[in-house]
Amino acid sequence: MVAVRRNVGYLPETVALYPSLTGVETLAFFARLKGLPSEDNERLLSRVGIARAAKRRVGGYSKGMRQRLALAQAMLGQPKVLLFDEPTTGLDPASRLMFYEIVRQLRDSGATVLLSTHVLTELEGNTDRVIVMKNGNKVADGSMSTLRQSSSLPTRIRITLPPDAPAGLLPDGWAATGSTSYELACDEHAKVAALCSLGSLTAQGLTFDDIEVKAPSLDDMYAHILEREDA
Repeated sequence: MVAVRRNVGYLPETVALYPSLTGVETLAFFARLKGLPSEDNERLLSRVGIARAAKRRVGGYSKGMRQRLALAQAMLGQPKVLLFDEPTTGLDPASRLMFYEIVRQLRDSGATVLLSTHVLTELEGNTDRVIVMKNGNKVADGSMSTLRQSSSLPTRIRITLPPDAPAGLLPDGWAATGSTSYELACDEHAKVAALCSLGSLTAQGLTFDDIEVKAPSLDDMYAHILEREDA
């Protein structure tokens, strides 16, 4: 049982740490609970960005600093499975970027990271697989691309042309959204073909000031999936 615990790291949404202990003492305490040496603790504190505050009492830490310290304890012993529940609570934008960089490093090292969150925008580009739950039941499961295809929500391609561009070369389906801007709504499967068609138009003299591809966000898909389940 002890060996299993050593291979599991857990970061809860609400972090409960002893306020009278310093960061160094806190990490040493959790290392002893796991039966681990403390040699790697200094590196972990540096990795989560609180090395300078390591000898201060936790009671004087901000919420974000406590969250970072809790992340360090979750990584003690290089666990193979990490469970994170709303892990970025209290973290500023720079700290959230640092957190997901650590998550990618953990994944690349072979660890499995299971992360539960309601801040869905943070997951885009930071996850291999998304599971959507409703009332304790799984209602969707797959990569971002898979969820976009199954949701049938449109991908929007927006282009901006130079003022003197021959907009009449655009094929049917492009709707004007301004004097020089146009938008096409297509499904995920047709996205590549639509972009390739724009490339072929350059040979006919059409140039572009900007091309933007806006895929459905995870928030969009989450709301759509729940609406579909209620229907």
